[in-house]
Order: sequence, then C-alpha cells, then structure tokens
Amino acid sequence: MTSTTSRVVFLLLFTLTSFLLPAQSTYTLKAKDFEKASLNEDAILVDVRTPLEWRAGIITGAKLQNVLEADSFTTAIQQWDRTKTYLLYCNSGKKSQLALEKMQSVGFTNVFDLSGGFTAWKKYESKSARKIQLPSHRLVIQVSTGDTLAWKGLINNFKNLQAEWSYTAQIVVVVHGPAIDLLRKDKTTQQEGITHYTKLGIEFLACENTLRERNVSKEQIVKEAGFTKAGIPEIIRRQEAGWSYIKAGF
Repeated sequence: MTSTTSRVVFLLLFTLTSFLLPAQSTYTLKAKDFEKASLNEDAILVDVRTPLEWRAGIITGAKLQNVLEADSFTTAIQQWDRTKTYLLYCNSGKKSQLALEKMQSVGFTNVFDLSGGFTAWKKYESKSARKIQLPSHRLVIQVSTGDTLAWKGLINNFKNLQAEWSYTAQIVVVVHGPAIDLLRKDKTTQQEGITHYTKLGIEFLACENTLRERNVSKEQIVKEAGFTKAGIPEIIRRQEAGWSYIKAGF
C-alpha cells in the first residue's frame, strides 16, 4: 500500500469514526470550563443527585434539588429566575442531562451541565472555592434489640437529626441480633419510616451473620435495606474511621 493510499484510508476511517462517536453537547462543560462559569456572579450551581449521594459530599455552594423527585423538581424550577445561569451536575452526567432537558423545556436558556458529573469533579483539581464539601457529621447507629418501642424511638430521632443536620450528615444503621426483625418484611413495625428515611439517604444494613443464625433469607428483608457480612466488625470499622457511635434502645 502506497503512502498516498494509506493517508486516504486513514482520513476515511477518521471521518467515519467522527460520525459514529457521540458529539459533545454545546450545553455540556468540561470541569475547567464548568468551574470558570460557576464563578460568574449570576451563576447558580445545582446538584440534581439523590439524598444518598448528597450525603457522600457535594460541590461547595451547590443548591440541592433531586431531579428524580419529578414533581418537586418541576415545582421548584418554576420558581427559579430564568435570567440566571444554571450549572447542573449529578454523579456521572445522566441525571444532569435529564434535568437540563426539563429546564430547557420550560424556558430556561442559560443552563449547562458538567461532563462526567461529580465523578469527574473528584478527579479535577479545583483552583477556586468550588471544592468537595464532605459531610460535617458521620454517625453509625447500632440496633440490637427486638423492642418495638426502641425501633419507634430510633425512627423518631431521625426527624430531629434531619431538622438539625439536613444532608450534612452521613448516617448508617447497623441492625443485628433480635433487632433483625426491624428489617423483616413480615415483622417490622416501621416500614413507613424506613422507606421515608432511606429516600433521604439514611442507610440500613442487615447483618448477614444474624440472617444465617436465624435462618432468615435476604428475600425476607425489606427492599430498602443493604447488607453487611458482620454487624459488630462493621461498627468497629466505622468507629476506627472516625464515625460517631450511638447504640439505639435500652
């Protein structure tokens, strides 16, 4: 193959590849440009992720508005100033694209999102005050009692914590021993509370050792819960990592 033929083949392949690759949206900004735009006086940064993701850290100064809560998102943006510039981000870029499309559909013209989302931002070395703001509080709660009044007290306490800390706290509830019934579909008295606070980012972890000892399958556990191999070691690891500790119940 001559050098001329090689160049022609290369150009054809390059052109074909260019058509096949998805084009970068003019409304999607790389981290450096996103940061620069966020420093403008009329710019408003919006984190459209879920509460669970917010609890793992946000970009400093971001407004929190979960796009997956469709009704509340639509209601919220109707109140926003359309003359401002809105900079959206999610975890990887998919939810922010959804939010961007929703905002454009109701008349927002200056709205952009972050390419690669929060995942990309964590790798980017911000030169401004737009750093990653980690939760101010990290709390692990041990629940080992089968007392339903203690379960009720636990759920009620979340209301106070939410009012005081909002999404600046990362909270994990480790459930083991007799307390496993708190997370059993057929035994729990707190299904409504578990569902509600899981949506707000509080995690419930069932001890797998307890499940084996009590012959309880994962399918019997409420869908909102996660799992940990061993409850006590999970609690100890969190404490060693600097988490505050509370034991629920009596």
